[in-house]
Amino acid sequence: MVDKERVCVTGAGGFVASWIVKFLLYKGYIVHGTTRNPSDEKNAHLKILDNATENLKLFKADLQDYRSLCAAITGCTGVFHVASPVPVGPVANPEVEVIEPVITGTRNVLRACSEMKVKRVVVVSSIAAVIINPNWPKDQPMDETCWSDEEHCKKFELTELTKLFFFNNEYYLAKTVSESEALHYAKTKNLDIITICPSLTFGPMLQSELNSSSMILAKILKDECETMLNIVRWVVDVRDVAQAVLLAYEKPEAEGRYICSAFSVEKQDFVDKLKGIYPNFSPMKIPVEEKYQELNCEKLKKLGWTTRPLTLTDSVQNYLEKGILDTHLLKNILKAYISEKAEIERRLENMQSEREIVEKERVCVTGAGGFIASWIVKLLLSKGYIVHGTVRDPSDEKNAHLKLLDNATENLQLFKADLQDYNSLCGAIAGCIGVFHVASPVPAGRAANPEAEVIEPVMTGTRNILMACSEIKVKRLVVVSSVVSVIKNPDWPKDQPMDESCWSDEEHCRKTENWYYFAKTASEREALEYSKKNDLDVITICPSVALGPMLQSTMNSSSKILIKILKGLFPRLPSFSNSLFRRLIDVRDFAEAVLLVYEKPEAEGRYLCSAPSVERHDFIDKLKNIYPKFSCSPMTPGEEKGQELNCEKLQKLGWTTRPLEETLLDSVQDYLEKEILDEHF
Repeated sequence: MVDKERVCVTGAGGFVASWIVKFLLYKGYIVHGTTRNPSDEKNAHLKILDNATENLKLFKADLQDYRSLCAAITGCTGVFHVASPVPVGPVANPEVEVIEPVITGTRNVLRACSEMKVKRVVVVSSIAAVIINPNWPKDQPMDETCWSDEEHCKKFELTELTKLFFFNNEYYLAKTVSESEALHYAKTKNLDIITICPSLTFGPMLQSELNSSSMILAKILKDECETMLNIVRWVVDVRDVAQAVLLAYEKPEAEGRYICSAFSVEKQDFVDKLKGIYPNFSPMKIPVEEKYQELNCEKLKKLGWTTRPLTLTDSVQNYLEKGILDTHLLKNILKAYISEKAEIERRLENMQSEREIVEKERVCVTGAGGFIASWIVKLLLSKGYIVHGTVRDPSDEKNAHLKLLDNATENLQLFKADLQDYNSLCGAIAGCIGVFHVASPVPAGRAANPEAEVIEPVMTGTRNILMACSEIKVKRLVVVSSVVSVIKNPDWPKDQPMDESCWSDEEHCRKTENWYYFAKTASEREALEYSKKNDLDVITICPSVALGPMLQSTMNSSSKILIKILKGLFPRLPSFSNSLFRRLIDVRDFAEAVLLVYEKPEAEGRYLCSAPSVERHDFIDKLKNIYPKFSCSPMTPGEEKGQELNCEKLQKLGWTTRPLEETLLDSVQDYLEKEILDEHF
């Protein structure tokens, strides 16, 4: 089981921070969010975000309280420092109310991150730390080397600054000093810190309370401003800011400081835009336009950052839904979507939903409805992937469970495909950059014609997948093999655990008529050989017997064994001396392992995947402890000890497993819920 990455977001209930939390949860992170009061109704919106129930924990913390921050950051590998007081208008004591809280808060967060050995910190600063620089060349766009002049911020008259930027000068000073300190701290304390400076941020609000930047747009729309403020010169969408913050965190090459602004908007253009959207909007007085400098965001764009068009409609629709604006504007919103048809259509084409702000990776899973594959699909969907799933019949009721998975409505597409039909596989894999080949026939008994019923289907299916992946230029293919391609090796030293260099002997498999073992061994070898000869990145992973709760409604072979044991249908437990059942793995841990080898750039070659081996008497004892009525025949005297499996290669990627007791408990609870076992059991 791979631990999900745990991160902390300060001021989680705020305008920008709420969107960052939303994106992090969507991408599968576990999020610690700091708020002043987790039970406050104004933070209720966080608790209803997708995946919040499982992956969001709110902490009561204050930026001025170092210990409370340490508690929230404990266990986190990354921190997003977003919380910051934003004063609107003059304050009675600027040093105490603005400057000291911002600077002390940042210092406390950085100290806590150092103490907790956080790997990377993203500090959300502000364009206020960039633009108050009278010495910057007038004809040169401001970039990351431009800093607001601290002395100039102190000298600026409030009336002049209010006219130009709306906020008070102490805020500009505080943001400049705190950001500068953060980057200096990074150099002296060996802490990886990135700062990002967004401009005026508009967009739909997740929170219920009006934030300062949204208040500006609301005031303009309500005709509460006599003069158009120059601050609307630099504008960015809150969702684009959140995407930029995640890019800066996730991209290994990201470093230093980033300016984040989408548009440089002239006041007249802004008024015209509003008039085009809302014909009843009465424009305010527009002062003589001064030429202001542009902002250069090329550094951020090189990380892959893009922005959406400035339509303003999303913001105002949101204000209407929250009752901030009168509903009589709704008619004008409809006119806006008609008048801006071309712009909206372009937007819809590029972004079908707000979730597509996060770049999605498209992958394919073969045999998606199966026991193991279903869990892989579930995990992929939870991490934001778009999944193509191959099944023999998408409308078959036995695949209905896939359509009920979280995010399946938006991000799962089922394809009718057969492993023996190359063209159908190409159709399913088209557009994917990754493939998980899980589908494989597992014979229930002795085959009348092993070549036609077992060997040929497995070999041909794998070959078709390999050729389709090469044809479509897939970046990485993970082939789910089996431990059966490892353990049938009579020449392996008896006292040496089997590792990735151990292969089942194909001739021995033929002589002993273990046809499935032969097919899996031969097909896995062929996949790795194909990888070397055809420049296709192929990883194989060999699981032992998988147990655990079933997502699907039909019974799979490994679950059937455990159910037969529990029902007393075996006079004795299967011999554990060389039995597959001695080597077990939880299906959820295996799904995590599969994603791990797919996502880790350093992963290569072959991996064994099994939990610690279990002796027959230990297995019986665990079942008896969980279910006292369970009865089993005594162990056969003199039963020999089977060989161990060495899974250190997989563990070095960060893979861990859950206890066997948890697997058995969850399995039987699932069988009871599905009425496979009687309730009295």
